[in-house]
Formats: sequence, C-alpha cells, structure tokens
Amino acid sequence: MKKNESKKPALNYERKNFWKDAPVQEQKAAMAFAEAYKSFLNEAKTVRETIAYTEALLKKHKFVQVGSKGNKVYSIFRNKTIAMAIIGSEPISKGFNMVAAHIDAPRVDLKQNPLYEDSSSAMACMRTHYYGGIKKYQWVSTPLALHGIIIKKDGKKLDVSVGEREDEPVFIIPDLLPHLARKEQYTKNLADAIDASRMNLIFSGMQAPESDEKEAIKNHALKLLHDKYGITESDFLSAELELVPAIKARDAGFDSSMVVGYGQDDRICAYTGLKAMIDNLDSKPKRTMVVYFSDKE
Repeated sequence: MKKNESKKPALNYERKNFWKDAPVQEQKAAMAFAEAYKSFLNEAKTVRETIAYTEALLKKHKFVQVGSKGNKVYSIFRNKTIAMAIIGSEPISKGFNMVAAHIDAPRVDLKQNPLYEDSSSAMACMRTHYYGGIKKYQWVSTPLALHGIIIKKDGKKLDVSVGEREDEPVFIIPDLLPHLARKEQYTKNLADAIDASRMNLIFSGMQAPESDEKEAIKNHALKLLHDKYGITESDFLSAELELVPAIKARDAGFDSSMVVGYGQDDRICAYTGLKAMIDNLDSKPKRTMVVYFSDKE
C-alpha cells in the first residue's frame, strides 16, 4: 500500500454459502430445523389449517388470547389472520418489532355449486376456479387432496381432508393425452394451452347397481357424500373447499440440502417468524415483539 493510500471500505454485498462457512454443529441444527418445518408444511396446507396449527403451538407455550392476563398473547380474526406478541417492558408508544407474512398459497377451489354429471365421460365432476398465480399445467394429471370446511344447515362446521393419508383416494384434474394434445395444446402459448374453464375435477365414476334414474352417477356421488358427512347438495353453497397437491414435503437433492413441498411461498416466512417468537419465550424484551399472519398478500 502506498504511503497516503487508505484501505477502501467494502461497498459490495457478497452472498455467502451457508454450507461452506457454517460449522458442523450449525449444519446439523439446520437439518433438525428442516424436519420440524416439513411437518409444518404437511399439517398446514390451507390458511385455516395454518391458523389452527399456530394456535395449538401458542397454547402449548402458554400464550393467552388478548384481553386475558399475561405477557404472551394472540388474537385470531375469522380463522384467517392471527397476531401474536410478547409484551415488552417499554410502552408500545416507544415502538415495537414486527414480522409479517401471508399464509395463503396458490390453489384450486371448488365453485359454490360444483357437482355435475359429465355426459361425455359418464363421470361425476366438479367445477373449479383457481386462486393465485398458478401455472395451470402443474395442476392437471397430478394427485390432489381436498381440504376445507362445510357449514351445514344446522350451523355445524365439518372439517374436510381427503387424500392426504395413504389409505385415502386422491383427485385428478385430467389433461389431454399427448396425441390429442398436438392440435389442442402444442400450437398455443403456454398460458392458453390449458383452458381454466375446463379444469374440472373428476370426483367419482360409479352409480348404484341397476339404477336407471336421471343423473344416476351424480346422485350416487351425492349419496356417498351424505353417508360420510350427512350433507346435501345445497350445503356446497356454504362450503369452502380447496384442492392442494397430495404430496408430502421431502428433502431434495442427493445431499438433502433442500426442501421440496407445497406452500412455501409464503409459509416459510410464517414458520420462521413463529419459530423466532417461540425461541424467545425466556427473554424479557424491552420492545414488544409481534408476529402477524395475514390471509392475502
């Protein structure tokens, strides 16, 4: 270095590779963290399920609802948003630390009156519409699970989850076979190749033995639903049913250095915010710590 030349400060941001710089103990901790994170992704595939998962964890760690005595509090609004906080020693007027994340993810919803009998295929199908910025080609010919709630006429709420267990059936939105797709899809732009209005779910294909009634296949599907849930077709009007990938979060890469799973945008931020709060339960903060989960981004 020349006599009057001072050392220049580093102005550029340099990304570091965690696996290169972290000691072995931290790498093991990261792997252990990912195991709990994968369980979260599997249990919280919808907004309502994320709220239920979060509330159960908060209660386990002695959080109470806002208005009760205690410095660890939370509040839920319509089972779609939740705010949780550890109250600090300083008044809120002096500021607080807050982390926010949205807990919704792209999905395919059932319409309010979805069930119909498709005459060309002789199947009971359900009409859908998609939510969020989905890539439509990723949702056809892939195993889907049905999650959500149904509010019956008597006001009773039914929680629905079909397709997650190995002994349960999954659902499919069919795609065209390759030789049929040449004219219908291959010549179109990616966004237009799959028509969203035709992304209908195959629900069932049986009918009652020796039945010759009109819409026998649809009526058989309604009977199955009534036998299992005690619902009628009109109950779909007050239902909130969503289709999500029927896959479990898993390690990815030969070295298991990544996680593949549904809903990581933005539930990875939600989980890490929740975990940061839970990991600070023994602290006595000056500033109040707040974590907030919202339904829509």
